[in-house]
Amino acid sequence: MLPSKPGTYILLFYLQKNETVQIGKLGKFIFTSGYYCYVGSAFGPGGLKARVSRHIKLDKLNRWHIDYIRSKMVLLEAWYTVQPTKLECYLSGQLAFMNCNLPVNGFGASDCKCKSHLFQFKLKPELCEFENLLCYDVNI
Repeated sequence: MLPSKPGTYILLFYLQKNETVQIGKLGKFIFTSGYYCYVGSAFGPGGLKARVSRHIKLDKLNRWHIDYIRSKMVLLEAWYTVQPTKLECYLSGQLAFMNCNLPVNGFGASDCKCKSHLFQFKLKPELCEFENLLCYDVNI
């Protein structure tokens, strides 16, 4: 079970076929099939449990950039940490050094200086290599 504590998370998705999607004010983008990692934080009410549970749902209003593409993707895994500091930018920086593409500049990063918080991989990335991240089974 996900804790209701604040924390940072990485969601691992799979997109089976290419999709063209309007992402709020960012514009319309083509997402190619493959694996996607989205990095976010949950420091509001309900912490990780509330935020990740919201991302698991398919039927919801589009509030964050990830909401616009979520219904097109299969959520495979959720990795998280309950460290008391926001690690979104740090984890995004670590993912950027892996063999990935940045499909949309500014995605999920409107409140920081990161190029993106969304990363696309041809092969499934091994998130278990990140220290201090725990895996939550999204199929529970």
